Amino acid sequence: MEHYHSLFKQMETIIEFSTDGIYVVDKEGKTLMVNSAYEEITGFRREELIGKHMKNLVKQGYFGSSPKDVLDFYVKM
Repeated sequence: MEHYHSLFKQMETIIEFSTDGIYVVDKEGKTLMVNSAYEEITGFRREELIGKHMKNLVKQGYFGSSPKDVLDFYVKM
């Protein structure tokens, strides 16, 4: 079990220090992790996102509901 905990911590570190924005959800659509680069790119704070379901974030206006909406968001940056 300790081995898996160590691997998980390594994965967290790699994700956190990536220069690419990374947003991780589970299979149900609940936000699990957001790295610092994602916060910097989007202006959203991880505290606003972690633990929230994607459909609720779409309703609240954090994200669009289509792939085009997501693309438009990044093109405007």
